[in-house]
Amino acid sequence: MGATAKAALLPDRRTAALHMTGVIAASALVFASLSPRALPGSDPALLAAMTLRMPLLLLLASVSLRRLGLDWAAVGLRWPGWKRTLGVSLGGYVLLALVVAPVRLGLRAAHLAPDYAAFAVLQGNALLFWLWALPMAVVSGAICEELLFRGYLRHLCRVLLAHEGRAAEAAVIVLQAAIFGALHAYQGPGGMILAFAGGVVLGAVYLLGKRSLAPGMIVHGVTNVASLTAFYLGLVPQGGGGI
Repeated sequence: MGATAKAALLPDRRTAALHMTGVIAASALVFASLSPRALPGSDPALLAAMTLRMPLLLLLASVSLRRLGLDWAAVGLRWPGWKRTLGVSLGGYVLLALVVAPVRLGLRAAHLAPDYAAFAVLQGNALLFWLWALPMAVVSGAICEELLFRGYLRHLCRVLLAHEGRAAEAAVIVLQAAIFGALHAYQGPGGMILAFAGGVVLGAVYLLGKRSLAPGMIVHGVTNVASLTAFYLGLVPQGGGGI
């Protein structure tokens, strides 16, 4: 893609900042009010609200993209081909494990282990696990979050920095990961740090996948499913830690 074509996909910085601020504010409100901390009650109305939270945020982001003259394809919703998708997904999962493992150990040493107590309700609860948690892990966690963070917000972060080159790409990855981490505040400081680390890796996966969100969705989905399965089986205290 040439410089002219790239410029056509970038709205002006002031407009992008306004849109981005609105979506982040809405996301913060939704994440704070509808976090998994409310799961122990397993209230059907609450579960329904949590199920709809990411689709509604994506609807808001879709409206924003349209007003900016963009669509989801412009921010990464494209297929890079089976070979690259599977190769980058496998490499991304390995990279995620290599990054997250030492971060998790460091957090435990510093007594900042992420707070996953809210997910303990999944242990042995087959109905909640199979009919709600697993679909949410894939649809809401993997697909919707990648669209929102590595797609929409990453693209607008790129607009705000208004620079080219590797340093700018690295800054964009860090910025979107910081937003991603901050919205995991319900998991405590350790959970925010771990989510930030995961967001950095998923940002890198996006670039390795030729700016496609598909590999990141796979990596994110596999990670979340594995973590929730650990919660369900009671394999680790307070869960394993998705992203």
